Amino acid sequence: MKTKTKSLANTHQESKMTKIDGKIVTDICAEDLKLLGVLFGNQARNFGQKSNRIKSFYEKVRQKYAKRSVFNNPYNTLVNEIGGDINNVVCTGTSVYTGFEPATPDNARDIATILEACEANITLECSDEFTAAMETEIEGCIDTTAAYRQKFLELFQQINVAEQICVQVTEPSIQNLIPDLQACNTMIAYDTIALNRKIRCNNAFLECRKAERDSIQIIAECSPNDCTSCLCEVTTVGPIVGRIRNRMNRFKELKTFF
Repeated sequence: MKTKTKSLANTHQESKMTKIDGKIVTDICAEDLKLLGVLFGNQARNFGQKSNRIKSFYEKVRQKYAKRSVFNNPYNTLVNEIGGDINNVVCTGTSVYTGFEPATPDNARDIATILEACEANITLECSDEFTAAMETEIEGCIDTTAAYRQKFLELFQQINVAEQICVQVTEPSIQNLIPDLQACNTMIAYDTIALNRKIRCNNAFLECRKAERDSIQIIAECSPNDCTSCLCEVTTVGPIVGRIRNRMNRFKELKTFF
């Protein structure tokens, strides 16, 4: 009975092994291909996406860091046009509702305070957390993941002879990439760092950009001078101040009429 069982087992094993041109094609080859495929579809794809996204994130953060001082001029112009002292706002124009918040001393003071702190806040929130070594690692993962995916497709996309699998799965050109590919798991942590930094940097920059835009209305309502030209020089949104003044004048005329 035992001998018969052993014979069946041997027969079953032989059905999974075929000798072709001196090579044995077994389920092991299929398992090796499966492992390479998992690396292709999971690690190589995910780590590749993360490493490219990390690079994009820190490049955008650096661009904003380079602009950290651009809000100094809007701050200086605002302070000058409201009397030179943010704690003693002088507004010589008439505050009217124009579809924006009315210009008030508290509003002007708050906006000036935000603009004054912009360079320090952007410096803090947009500072670079990635060392040169980390950048080299990120660039390396971008290259490694792309190389692995390309090599996998070259070796297996057009394969149509089963026994070739056993040859291709051991190909050094793909096997030698695996350790570096697996080492790219650090991109998971780096991605979290880069995303958090990008969010904080964006929030700091957007707060300053909003304050810059709000300062235009304050200047348009409170400035004793026609500051259209100076706004165009010191702010990125200066050209709209003329439209704000025109809208204010129309509201004043309507208010007088009614």
